[in-house]
Amino acid sequence: MKQIILVFLFILISQINLSAQDLMVMRNAKSDTIKVKVILITSEKIKYKNWPVDSTMPSFEELKSRVRKIVFSNGKEIKFYEDNFTDPTNYSSQNKMAIKVSPFSWLLGFTSISFEKSIKPGTSYETSLGIIGAGFNNKYFDYPTGAFLKVGYKFINRPDYHMNGMRYMHILKGSYIKPEVIGVYYGNSQNSNEVNVTGLCGMLNIGKQWVYNDAFCVDIFAGLGIGKKNVKVKFNSTRILDYGLGYLPYGFYANPDSEDDVNICFTTGIKIGMLFGK
Repeated sequence: MKQIILVFLFILISQINLSAQDLMVMRNAKSDTIKVKVILITSEKIKYKNWPVDSTMPSFEELKSRVRKIVFSNGKEIKFYEDNFTDPTNYSSQNKMAIKVSPFSWLLGFTSISFEKSIKPGTSYETSLGIIGAGFNNKYFDYPTGAFLKVGYKFINRPDYHMNGMRYMHILKGSYIKPEVIGVYYGNSQNSNEVNVTGLCGMLNIGKQWVYNDAFCVDIFAGLGIGKKNVKVKFNSTRILDYGLGYLPYGFYANPDSEDDVNICFTTGIKIGMLFGK
């Protein structure tokens, strides 16, 4: 009977000791997990002892940047980031979204508005909607009507090297590259002639965005890509329409001389906007 009780107590103590251990998941290709007992976490390091804890063994230290997370014996977790650039807590007080407009688009006969939202430090997505015909100087393009839509994913650059404490000045600020897909449709009808144009383009943009006082932003960009257009023309009079003129001036430009071929496209512009959404 005593032996049974001792065995039971041994198993119980073993389970208590096992549940008291912490797990330290390392930041490497294998995400190795080390059984430890965490003693102290400072701003830069983690102090611990290997499991099972032995009072005769020394304690060790590990840089927080090399640890992915710690799972404590009570089930709670603490996640660590590789550097201050990727730590979202550094930007918790900043606005994460922006509404932007293209101030010169009205001169080309359309209005464009963009929405950008940060996904995590260093990346954001941006969508733009353009209303063709809402602007000035539409006569130059035979009074077209239509719309275009842009959807892009922005990768914000950071230095080739960094020191402890370095981070983005603002989560939406910096030079970037942005892969983007653009779709457009517009048409017009003048003197019994009808023109309808549809286009799709894949673009790679390079740009830079400045943020002032966490409230105002300026975005300048240029891009190059490949697009496909489809032009349908219906002639009901002797007038010949120059439907290729500045093909797809809404969102991006392409070769105006070919009708249904794959084209090299380019875009450029400037946007200004207001930030919101902490």
